[in-house]
Amino acid sequence: MTNHQIQRKKSGGRGGLIAILIILLLILAGANAYVYYMKYQADQQIRELQVEVDTLKALSEALEKKKQELEQLLAQAELENDSLRLELQAKIEQLEEAERKIRYWRNRAAYYRKQSGSAEFKQKIKELRDSIRLYRTKIAEIQAQADQLLAQVREYESKIAMLSEQNKELQEALARKILVQDITIEGLRKRRDKEYPTNRARLVSRLRICFKLEHNEYIQEESLEIMFRIIDPTGATLQMKSMGSGTFTGVDGKEYPYTFKTSVVYPPVSPRTCIYWEPFSKLQRGTYKVKLYYKGAQIGGGTFSLR
Repeated sequence: MTNHQIQRKKSGGRGGLIAILIILLLILAGANAYVYYMKYQADQQIRELQVEVDTLKALSEALEKKKQELEQLLAQAELENDSLRLELQAKIEQLEEAERKIRYWRNRAAYYRKQSGSAEFKQKIKELRDSIRLYRTKIAEIQAQADQLLAQVREYESKIAMLSEQNKELQEALARKILVQDITIEGLRKRRDKEYPTNRARLVSRLRICFKLEHNEYIQEESLEIMFRIIDPTGATLQMKSMGSGTFTGVDGKEYPYTFKTSVVYPPVSPRTCIYWEPFSKLQRGTYKVKLYYKGAQIGGGTFSLR
């Protein structure tokens, strides 16, 4: 082999090595770009969740303030109602006393009418009649006052009933204030009777949605019916009526579709609750949103991506 041929062979080897290095650099650049994109997506999700948490906290504070105002109004109405009842009882006692005096004077008048027909007696009778007319006038005034007090009592009873209804609505609103925290969503693939996490759309056999339920003292139920909306990358809610999908009315009065619903033991027996859902058909690639609702109010949500 000549020197010229040896030099050509060495040059060819170096050229192949350079090409391999260039390919490795391109792969590293692509991996870095993908890592940056995933970090950007995670930061965006964190910001969205923080906005939802802040909104729910503001709603909770407003509801608590409204509750305190209603409790103060109810206490004030009860005090005023007790005062009116005492005043009404006093007026009724005055009325009974006036009626007793009328009966007394009527009996006296009948007695004196039998005893004498003298002018003095007739004068006394006249005075008694004047007294009776005076007492009747007072009785009419007292009766008018009693009617007015009764009307006020009815008005306050109506206010108390209205406050009770508002308090009931407030209790229901507070019962809906429950947050879902630490939501994780991942796809699972089945292989040899075991399941493994995967983010490949074509391999996903079902989803696992795990979350932590916040404690709410206003919830008295032993189980909660939670509705799940799974929204695909095109913005459509995944639905199939034969598989349990449907619609519900939100707290804003609008109708929303849901993918499925399930009952969750409350309070939970474990720190985290996990729900499994099998897709109706093969899932497509892209980013999905999952939103959770309880009694028409959204209580949390999250996203996951498939490739």
